[in-house]
Amino acid sequence: MATRLSERYYILRPEVVESYMYMWRLTHDPKYRQWGWEVVKALEKHCRVEAGFSGIRDVYTTTPTHDNMQQSFFLAETLK
Repeated sequence: MATRLSERYYILRPEVVESYMYMWRLTHDPKYRQWGWEVVKALEKHCRVEAGFSGIRDVYTTTPTHDNMQQSFFLAETLK
């Protein structure tokens, strides 16, 4: 649970998805691939905008407000 407003922000960071990939490579446990697929579906559902993907200002709201910015690392790292 976020305690500060700055912790509610999601800017399409790759660290969690990357760790699922590395854990799958190390263990070959299918749960890590499943978790990665759930991330992809959540990105499509919540971060997809007309021209690509956008960060979310507050991940706790039911109707997310996008920051209208696709970070350069999103394609290079998050989706690899």
